[in-house]
Amino acid sequence: DRDLVMIEHPNPDWDGRPVADYTDPSGRFIFREMRDVVETQGAGYVPYVWARLGASEPVAKISHVEPYAPWGWIVGTGVYIDDIDAEAAAQLAALESTLATTFDTIELGPSGTIFILGADGSIVVAPASQDLSLLETTDVGRATTVQLLADAPATPGEMFTGILDAPFRTGTDEPWLVDISSFPDQGWTLVSAIPRRDRKSTRLNSSHLGISYAVFC
Repeated sequence: DRDLVMIEHPNPDWDGRPVADYTDPSGRFIFREMRDVVETQGAGYVPYVWARLGASEPVAKISHVEPYAPWGWIVGTGVYIDDIDAEAAAQLAALESTLATTFDTIELGPSGTIFILGADGSIVVAPASQDLSLLETTDVGRATTVQLLADAPATPGEMFTGILDAPFRTGTDEPWLVDISSFPDQGWTLVSAIPRRDRKSTRLNSSHLGISYAVFC
């Protein structure tokens, strides 16, 4: 209630307990904050740490609170952040798997490739049938990813097109036509490349990433 006495809680040991002076392990007066949010904002969110029922180790949690004016109550419901992280990770893994399969269907000439780099230069997604491990396991490959990230435009939807000496498919550098686009919200850089020697046999023009970008979106 507004006097910060617990009316009802999933753990019955808390029912009827004054909670104004309770602090979570980080030192936050979480129930005071919940009342403050209701009084100043009408409703809102409060982050804190709390142990699950039957557990002793507090973990990060966030609750939404709002008033029930007729009874003078504050009603809250919350979720544990690690549950959200686990669900997000599962959805990301499913997306990456789908993209890897999709990338296999994009034809970029006889030897072209399309892949996604993470912000650290690691390969996030590559065609399921292609081995691009040289980009992560060799000095020249890592230097290539550094250059690709440096060339990526900062604005989503914009593309960089150029020629880059790279060891995408062999242990030595060769000239590749590359198109690069970035997805800052995901921390991803999308790269589409064909060997310059295959240029004449490739049906796509120099903006081949535009097709890849459309498929990705």
